[in-house]
Amino acid sequence: MSLPSGVYKEGDKGKEVKQIQEALDKLNFKLGKIDSHWGQHTTDAMRRVQSVYLPREVDGVYGSNSRTALLKQLKK
Repeated sequence: MSLPSGVYKEGDKGKEVKQIQEALDKLNFKLGKIDSHWGQHTTDAMRRVQSVYLPREVDGVYGSNSRTALLKQLKK
């Protein structure tokens, strides 16, 4: 599974957001409907990921550290 580079946050839309949502779902950080729109449920799921893997960076925003953490878990 590939994940986009860059920064994504609430309000963003597109195929990159869908890729992030699919990764969150695959790792059981459920966010509801995978719809390519970064809403509150995606932010909440990202915060849960960050609280587990990046406890000093819990802001709900996807960036390079979140990408690295997700990719590491997806490879397990």
